[in-house]
Amino acid sequence: MVYGMMGGYGGGMMGDGLYGYGWVFQLLIIVLLVAIFWWLLRGQRFGYGTGKETPLEIVKRRYAAGEIAKKEYDSLKKELEK
Repeated sequence: MVYGMMGGYGGGMMGDGLYGYGWVFQLLIIVLLVAIFWWLLRGQRFGYGTGKETPLEIVKRRYAAGEIAKKEYDSLKKELEK
């Protein structure tokens, strides 16, 4: 049987990439892609560039979306305006 160059071991200079440290480069690429993906999602979810919502704005948004009832909204609003 013939395994090609180097008797089937290693595949030469191009087979493993960076002389045996190809896995480090691949891991770096994967980490970089995950970091970019996370950064993009975080920016969309928290309204990148708009600043943070105040607690009162959050209560108003939740009431407008129907997540909380009028009674709970009034109670939370009163508590936050103290």
